Amino acid sequence: MIAMNRISTLKITGEFDPYLQYAIDKAPLDNILDKECPENGILNLIPTLDRSLETKEERIIVWSRILPESGTSICPILMCEDDRDFYCLLIVVEIEVIENTVLWKRFGLDKSSPNNLSDVGTTVKWLDNSPSFMFEKTEYQLMIESFKKQYDADESELHKKGYT
Repeated sequence: MIAMNRISTLKITGEFDPYLQYAIDKAPLDNILDKECPENGILNLIPTLDRSLETKEERIIVWSRILPESGTSICPILMCEDDRDFYCLLIVVEIEVIENTVLWKRFGLDKSSPNNLSDVGTTVKWLDNSPSFMFEKTEYQLMIESFKKQYDADESELHKKGYT
């Protein structure tokens, strides 16, 4: 039997603001990917589930792909902290749901045309030595809920400041 990975979130102090980061077996995802694929500049990339992702359209794409109903999806997962959009370095993950299991099969650099946001993930340079991870679906949903709570708190704070 293959051992399941654990998934949760960690609060990280970023260059600009604190943010949540995916934690796989208690280690930040950007650290894991940077260790396995050091030539790609992945260290310090932040999750695309963060409220600061630049456009509403980009946020819709990420939230609709992070947990496919069935089958697979290619989901933007990590982005540059300074640009916070799909146009800088963007890491995608191939996600497959099989019954009560969520599999992150492989990671890659998105090379899709920036002219159409829905094309994100259609052209990918898959990373050599890319790790894969398997999670229990209920734990995966708790991780998503952690991001959702932080997203709502950030949205509320922006509203109080008159930014939304």
